[in-house]
Amino acid sequence: MSSYRCYFVDQANHVVADRFVECGTDDLAQARADELLADTAYPAMEIWDGARFVYQAMRQGGRPPLT
Repeated sequence: MSSYRCYFVDQANHVVADRFVECGTDDLAQARADELLADTAYPAMEIWDGARFVYQAMRQGGRPPLT
């Protein structure tokens, strides 16, 4: 099981909160990120596994994806 860090991001692209989640796979971490984001007012969330970017969850009308 991996420990993923979830960063909640505001409209100005600033990290405003974070949370750790334990998941067995990246796919499960992505599903958990979508659930967590749905329970907040933030427009986006990034999931990281250490220094490795895993996923960006966005609400409709959220910020553009990372490039």
